[in-house]
Amino acid sequence: MIYLSLASANTYFNEERLVTAAWNAATDPEKLKAIKESTRRIDRLNFRGTKTATTQQRQFPRDGDVVVPQDIMRACAEIAYALLDGVDPDREANNLVVTAEGFSSVRTNYNRDFTPDYIRAGIPTQTAWNYLSPYLIDPRNIDVGRIS
Repeated sequence: MIYLSLASANTYFNEERLVTAAWNAATDPEKLKAIKESTRRIDRLNFRGTKTATTQQRQFPRDGDVVVPQDIMRACAEIAYALLDGVDPDREANNLVVTAEGFSSVRTNYNRDFTPDYIRAGIPTQTAWNYLSPYLIDPRNIDVGRIS
């Protein structure tokens, strides 16, 4: 199971997104591979609530819902697009640790005291992260309980 069918993804890119060159240039098998990888990346995140059915393979639907939220499907499409466009989260994370880079007389310095949450989570695009973040557990929250 994937969060977004190829037909739904095509509709999303044709009707809702302005820039679609990477999607349009990809073959259907490439698009489907990108959607599958996108679904796997989403499923690795730590979401609030519980799966609707304990036997379901994917993280969504959750908390009694019977459908996957629209924002999750949009995030899946955005991640798939970024992957088809050549964005590599591993390379992005490695690039963040560069503090100086130069070629001839041109020099670039980066102040990378932090890594953006979406890069650390393996999500290749801030847009997708914005769709996903309302569903995620806040890592700063701590639940304390007493067992007697």
